[in-house]
Amino acid sequence: MRFQTYLTTGDVKRLVSDKNLAKNLVQLAKLRLDKLLTADLDKENAFEIVERCYNVLKELTDALLAVKGYKSYSHEAPIEFLREFYTKDLSRVSIEKIDKYRVLRNDIFYRGRTATRQDAELALKDVQAVSTQLLELLKKEGVA
Repeated sequence: MRFQTYLTTGDVKRLVSDKNLAKNLVQLAKLRLDKLLTADLDKENAFEIVERCYNVLKELTDALLAVKGYKSYSHEAPIEFLREFYTKDLSRVSIEKIDKYRVLRNDIFYRGRTATRQDAELALKDVQAVSTQLLELLKKEGVA
């Protein structure tokens, strides 16, 4: 689905650029990431680690949306936003990783899927790499 479709359906609203919101989202994402990297990981909390990794990536993507004057009420729209507007700056692999964790988080949250320790370890590795790329984009926008 194209990003424009989310605007048409109301899943994304067009607003004015909000760099303060973007800065706040970046701050929260950085705090969450720091906590994630120091969290104890075991098979009982692997699902929480995966969810929290996705939340970091979602907040950073929402910060990019805020800078550009959008507010998303969907988990899919921000990924489509990245696909349409940031493919030169962010690899397709990175965008697909964000989408992968969106799907995994939804499976955990809505379908009771469990996550393994390996899922969580990979999510931690991926969130570090992808968040670094997103933070570079946000730095170019003057909010990171």
